Formats: sequence, structure tokens, C-alpha cells
Amino acid sequence: MSSTRYAWSPMRCTTCSDDSSQFVLNDSDRTDSFRCTRCQVHGHLPYVHIEELADRLKPGQTLALRSGALHIGTPVQSPGSARHEAPEGLTVFTLGVVRLAEEKELSGTWHTLGKAHHFHFRASCMHGVFGSITIGARTGKILRGQLTHGRGAHRVEEKGTNAVRSLLSGVTPPSCPPSCAEGQHRP
Repeated sequence: MSSTRYAWSPMRCTTCSDDSSQFVLNDSDRTDSFRCTRCQVHGHLPYVHIEELADRLKPGQTLALRSGALHIGTPVQSPGSARHEAPEGLTVFTLGVVRLAEEKELSGTWHTLGKAHHFHFRASCMHGVFGSITIGARTGKILRGQLTHGRGAHRVEEKGTNAVRSLLSGVTPPSCPPSCAEGQHRP
């Protein structure tokens, strides 16, 4: 089972803009009401509802009460773990090849290992194509790609952006046997 790891940092107040501000539970018994530890010093009302604080979060972030203060948890991408968004720093040509794979209805995931990004893709059916594209992490350029047309077929490898683009351009929808229509698709 895979669990998300977070990098935790104290949630700072945007009202008083004090770098030492923290949100702590209000003096009441309610767990949905917080107060800023520095707002009163600056002449502001210190009380905030949890929903107002949650609205400030970016997608994927979470809130937790740690060491008596409210903290923001930002997901940490561990090296080698899969993700669906393309990493930053890819060239326009590399992104064009990735878009071509998506236009061919190939679903993909990204992995970063060492000095390379890897885009692994596959068709929805086990009789369709699958493969990967290796991209330099520093340059954002395609180094090589490989493609296999269905299970047990010969793997084709190409080097460079144009060659990998040509390889993906030739992808056609899989010709599935009747058993595929009966639900023997890849998960």
C-alpha cells in the first residue's frame, strides 16, 4: 500500500503578515475555530474558521494540527514514484510528442530516476501498444523511445525526438479479439 508523504510547514497568517504567526485552536472547545497568535499585536481580529483557512490551500495540500499549531502539508514526490503530470523543463518538441501519445489514446505515467524522466504509456487494451520515452532531466530533450505492438510482439527502439515522433505517428487502434470485448482489458 502506498501512502502520500508530506512536507509540513506552519500555516502563516495572511492578515497580519507576521512571519512568526501561527494558528492555534481557539480558547473554546470547538475544533473548527482557530486564532492567529500575532494578529492582536497588529490590531487585527485573530479568529478564523477552518473553512477560510482550507480555502487558501493549493491542490493536493492538507491541514493538520501539529505541535499545537496548524500546519500545511504539501505532498512530497519521492524519487522514482509515478505521477501523471509532465515534469517541468521539457522542450516544446518533447511536449508535442507526449501530446501525440495522448492523442493516440495512450495513457501514461511519469517517473524520474537519476538524470532521466521516463514517460511510460500503454493502450487501454492488452492487445494495443505499450512502451516508454526517456527524456534527459537537464535538457528536457527526448533521448530514446521504445514501442511494442501488443503482448509478445517485437519491440522497436528509436533515438531522438523526430524518430520517436515517427514511431508514435504509426500507432493505430488495437485489433482486439472478441475476448477483449468481454472485459479482459488492462486495469
